[in-house]
Amino acid sequence: MNHNRLTTHTSPTVLFVDMNSFFASCEQQENYWLRGRPVGVCVYTGRHGCVIAPSIEAKQKGVKTGMRLNQAIFLCQEPVPIETHPNRYREYHTKIIAVLRTFSDDVVPKSVDEAVVDLTS
Repeated sequence: MNHNRLTTHTSPTVLFVDMNSFFASCEQQENYWLRGRPVGVCVYTGRHGCVIAPSIEAKQKGVKTGMRLNQAIFLCQEPVPIETHPNRYREYHTKIIAVLRTFSDDVVPKSVDEAVVDLTS
């Protein structure tokens, strides 16, 4: 009998959910005009503001989390800077957790954009 857990236990028991570009995705979901555009969620949208969440489209143009907005503008000619909306992100988090709970009663949020779902039952 092979006691190697990797070969004997192949069914997943835990799902780790990490939502990419969560704040930017929430903004794109909320505002149709932002979809498909390079969005940079910032606490402050002045030139020296910091991008705290670039959208997938902005990341594809080289924009990174923590980058100053003026650097993002240099890399990505038409970024759309958006001020952060923490309440909006909490609302989306709550809705997503509710969807995950339709698959399992054991859902543990780890942050606003991460959760662990126990799939054993």
